[in-house]
Amino acid sequence: MTKKQAEMWDILAEMSGGKVLQILTDWHGLQLLDDGLRSHMVDEGYIEEETNCEAGTYDCDTCSLNWKCDRQEAMKSEDFDDFCSQFSGCKGCPLFGIPGDCEEDLWPKWKEEHEV
Repeated sequence: MTKKQAEMWDILAEMSGGKVLQILTDWHGLQLLDDGLRSHMVDEGYIEEETNCEAGTYDCDTCSLNWKCDRQEAMKSEDFDDFCSQFSGCKGCPLFGIPGDCEEDLWPKWKEEHEV
C-alpha cells in the first residue's frame, strides 16, 4: 500500500460502515452496488439467499446454489422410487406436507408443473 492509500485506509477504518459506504458511493456512484458485489457477498456468506427449493419454485437453472445441491439427481428422476429414495424420511422432499398420495397424485403433477 502506498503512503496515500495507507492514510485513506486509516481514516476510513475509523469511520462507521455507513459513512464509508456513503463516501465510496459518492465517489463511484451506485455501480459499486452491482450484481458482482452481490454475488461476492453471497459467496462470502454476508447474504443468505433463499434457494429456489425453499421458495417453492424448484427451478434449478436459476437457483442460487448453481447446481451444487443434493436434490439435483432427484429432480432428474424419471421413476418415482428413484425420486423418493433421494430424500431421507421425506426430509427435503418438495412433496412433503402436501395432502395426497405422493406416487399416484403429487409426483406426476409436480413433475409436469416443473417440467422436470
